[in-house]
Amino acid sequence: MIREERLAKITEYINACRYARIDDLVDYIGVSKPTIRRDLTELCNRGKINFVRGGATSVSEPEKNGSGSTFDPTETNSSNVLARQRIAAEAAKLVQPGDKIFLCAGRTTREMAKHLKDMRHISVVTNDFIIAAELYRCENIGVMMAGGEVKDNRGVPSTCGFASEDFISKLRVNAAFLSCDSVDVHSGCYILNPGEVGLMRGVLANASRHIVMADHDKFSSNAFVSICKMDEIDVLVTDVGLSEDLRELLAKTNVKTLYA
Repeated sequence: MIREERLAKITEYINACRYARIDDLVDYIGVSKPTIRRDLTELCNRGKINFVRGGATSVSEPEKNGSGSTFDPTETNSSNVLARQRIAAEAAKLVQPGDKIFLCAGRTTREMAKHLKDMRHISVVTNDFIIAAELYRCENIGVMMAGGEVKDNRGVPSTCGFASEDFISKLRVNAAFLSCDSVDVHSGCYILNPGEVGLMRGVLANASRHIVMADHDKFSSNAFVSICKMDEIDVLVTDVGLSEDLRELLAKTNVKTLYA
């Protein structure tokens, strides 16, 4: 990779994450720390980034319209952003032309939507305004938005409640792509917001395949509302940061696990 290509990738990464540690950039770009420091100095001199202690921050304003990577102000670990992007790209490979899919509201599904823009003849049902805005102009993609009560989902509006559940109950999709707040290898997937449970379970009841996307941190997080058991999941897409112990436990289940 020539230097200008490397500088462009570093800038793109920092703009997506808003903040990146030097160690994150070393892993992402695959070069040494001194090289990253020299690159950050050069980008700072060009006014592309802010070089701060231990890393760098973006000088651009956060995206607000879904046309770029969504910045979550609660996200403190930039490596999670990269993991989420890899998971989203891997999950998108599971979509085939002609599929009818549901994308639940969430950061990973928003990333996944970007990888679907060139797909042909697919239909996407969602309760996430950003996903709908990302895809509705695509010529070969049909988009349906679930109605219902509008709630804040990490700074982005999404719908839930009885109207959304009624809407979903009348549809049948090939696959449901879900994100969650916590995964327990023994008992299943959990979310923090009880108001979303009815919609999530309704989607699962009307989908032929259930695909869950969760980065490795979700396996050490706690959420108290169950949306599905492990034996209800067909495919789990996670990242290579998952520990060997958890990988061994997943290998003993009937869940197909993909590591991005």
